[in-house]
Amino acid sequence: MYRKVVIPLDCTPEAERVCFRVHQEYPDARVVLLQVTPPVHTQDMHGVVSLVAGQIQQTDRFSALVYLHEAVRRVTGNPDQWQCEVVVSESIPQAIIDAAIREEADLIAIYTQPRRGLDRYFLPSIAKQVRRKAPMDVRIFAHRELERLNQLEAARSCSGVR
Repeated sequence: MYRKVVIPLDCTPEAERVCFRVHQEYPDARVVLLQVTPPVHTQDMHGVVSLVAGQIQQTDRFSALVYLHEAVRRVTGNPDQWQCEVVVSESIPQAIIDAAIREEADLIAIYTQPRRGLDRYFLPSIAKQVRRKAPMDVRIFAHRELERLNQLEAARSCSGVR
C-alpha cells in the first residue's frame, strides 16, 4: 500500500483519469497533483522584458494551480483533499522526480500518451524517463490500460459487483 502518491498532470483527460484510478485503488494515500511548466525565456531590454516575463510566469503558475484544484474537485469532490503543486523547470522528467523526492512519495502515477510512427524513436517518453531515473515506484498508465480499467469498472457497476 502506498502512503503518498505524486501524479503529474498535463491537462489531458487521460491524465486526469489516472487521478480517478489512484483515488479508487489507494483511497487512504495522500496525493500530490503536480504540473510542470516551462520557464519563460526572454532577452533583457533594460529590465522591462524581464518584468513582463515574470508576470507571465506568475500568470502561468496561477492558471496551473486553478487547473489542479479543479481536477481535485472533479475527482474527490473536495478541492482541499489533495495537495497541488506547480513547478517551473526546463526538464519535465527531472522536475517530477525532484518533486516526488521532496514530498517523500512512495509512488509516481503517470499517464503516457500513445506514440506513433517516428515519434516512438525520436521523442523520448517522459514517463519512461521518469521510470528509469526515479528512486521510488513508478506506475505508468497507458491509454489502452486506462480504457481496459474503465471497461472493467463499468462491467462491475452494471453487474452490481464492487
